[in-house]
Amino acid sequence: MIRKEFDTRVVNFHLRTGNVTPEEFQAHLDALPDDAKEAVEVQVKFENTWERRQDEDED
Repeated sequence: MIRKEFDTRVVNFHLRTGNVTPEEFQAHLDALPDDAKEAVEVQVKFENTWERRQDEDED
């Protein structure tokens, strides 16, 4: 089971307040599996839809 203190959204808070020690956090990170071999490369195209809508509104 993953402890809620290691949630990436709050771990810095827990480190600052002493709820989690840096050693505990590092042990948690070291215990995580390396799933890099499962990764899939993807290509992403970002589009500014706001500008496109502005251009369409001008027509």
